[in-house]
Formats: sequence, C-alpha cells, structure tokens
Amino acid sequence: MKVAVITGASQGIGNAIAKKFSENGYRVFNLSRTPAEGIESIKTDVSDRENVFASIGEVVKRAGRIDVLVNNAGFGISGAVEDTAESAVRLSPLCAKMAAAR
Repeated sequence: MKVAVITGASQGIGNAIAKKFSENGYRVFNLSRTPAEGIESIKTDVSDRENVFASIGEVVKRAGRIDVLVNNAGFGISGAVEDTAESAVRLSPLCAKMAAAR
C-alpha cells in the first residue's frame, strides 16, 4: 500500500485531499496540531523543526516509507517584507526537507 503524508489534513483542502488519497487506496497520515476524523493523525507543529523530524520518523516507523508528501499546512506572516526574518520565510519547505532526509 502506498503512503501519503499530508500536513494540515484536519480540515479544508487538506482534509479533502486526504480523503481522496484514502479513497484511492493510500494509507494517509495527517500531520497537524488537530486530529482528523478517520485519518491517522500525528500531532505536529510544522513550524518546529524537531517536531517535524519526529513526526516524519513516526510515519516511517509505522508505515515503512513515504510515497507522497503534500505540504498543505499554512501559517501566517504579517508585516512588511523587509521586517520579515529569513528564518520565517524558510519554514515553508521544512516538511519536504525532513521527508527527503529519511
């Protein structure tokens, strides 16, 4: 069985994506702060590097692999671009980096 990891799959678009993958035979994991009904959920704060590493490791431990990663979880940055720390901007691709490292 193929394995899909979807961040922010507890509601909205992420949840719809998770359901579609599940309907198509994938084992789906939701990585978010809120559990999703009917989907394996691992509590994850995608802005916390170590928490993301631990969650990706837990998926690999449970399922043995990751075939698909959907970085759907969002976070907001407000203010002028010149006042935004580069570290905040670099958080977005964090889950993909962690999954690729596994």
